[in-house]
Amino acid sequence: MDPLKYFNFFRYVPTVEEYFRFSAEKQLPKTTEIVSGRVVSDSNRSFLKGTLRREKISRRKIAKRRIILQAVGRLSGVKYLGLSGSVSMLNASDKDDLDIFVITSANRLWTTRLLLILFTSLLGVRRGPKDRLYRDKLCLNLFFSENNLSIPTAKRNIYVAHEILQLKTIINKSEIYEQLLWANRWVKNFFPQLAIPIQKKSLTLRKARPLPERLARWLQLKLINRHRTTEIITDTQLWFFPDDFEKKLKL
Repeated sequence: MDPLKYFNFFRYVPTVEEYFRFSAEKQLPKTTEIVSGRVVSDSNRSFLKGTLRREKISRRKIAKRRIILQAVGRLSGVKYLGLSGSVSMLNASDKDDLDIFVITSANRLWTTRLLLILFTSLLGVRRGPKDRLYRDKLCLNLFFSENNLSIPTAKRNIYVAHEILQLKTIINKSEIYEQLLWANRWVKNFFPQLAIPIQKKSLTLRKARPLPERLARWLQLKLINRHRTTEIITDTQLWFFPDDFEKKLKL
């Protein structure tokens, strides 16, 4: 897919680096020009002003929450913490929250999520399920355990591929993000020009879940199931998304 057409859906004008990252082309089309470091064509020219404004807004949001994000990333059980969604692309509006992606230690998915919920709730920065005003709050919407980094087959599409590659890393322990890329090298089906670092095959960790993990799982599932809708919930991955852009993109 032409990266300009893809980003036009989000009213976003990509940088030159982003254009080449998501394009098989080696040169910019003759119908484009570079303005403020971004690839501008007739189809996205009207989006440029808004893109530059949202970049400033996004940088302010990240700066405002950076200390908290770094503290969250250092909590027990967290192997990776990154920003996803509009903020990761520096394309957030003033009212937006910050989408958070977390990779946890093996058999620590539920206890880590519970710890993050308590920590961010105490600080007053967590976006709750019923929040209508969530500006600058942290939305804990995606959790993976390190022993299952592979995206489910049903979710392997261009939107999710973009989300993986667009992550803005805050904490990355033991090169776990590189392991995520290797586990999902199917993204090259959409972006064959990408270079994905080869990782040593990680061992599948199958230790029994400790009692605190089982209790945390029971408690959270009890609460989640009261209002469960389209969430994807397994013992190694949790997907919570208020807005499903995959459907809006008609993938």
